[in-house]
Amino acid sequence: MKILIISYHTCPENKLGSKDSGGLNIYLHEIANELGMKGHTVDIFTRKHDISDPLEIEINNNSKVVHLNAGDLSEEKHQMHNYIELFTSNLINYIDEQNLQYDLIYSNYWMSGIVGEYISGKLKIPHIIT
Repeated sequence: MKILIISYHTCPENKLGSKDSGGLNIYLHEIANELGMKGHTVDIFTRKHDISDPLEIEINNNSKVVHLNAGDLSEEKHQMHNYIELFTSNLINYIDEQNLQYDLIYSNYWMSGIVGEYISGKLKIPHIIT
């Protein structure tokens, strides 16, 4: 199965204990890692949070994190909703440019859910949100 995970406001690769990092980061990283080890393809899309963030970080052979540009890097979490449309547009462009296809979208948190619902309708695939 090819799974698209959306974690708009927090990156699974952020250092634990740093700003806006905690349980969700570990949870998503470990889900992607375990599913990848079982042969599923998992791409986690998140907002670029730092100028030094690479476009892609491999978790394992089947799983990776993709950082997409979405507004001011110094923006506080409670203002990130202003860039959801930009993030969504950049996500669609990335999917199209890479000719990617997914079977399922999983998103976490309300901002990611907005993105997931739009992408789900566009790609005509199921979306799960927690």
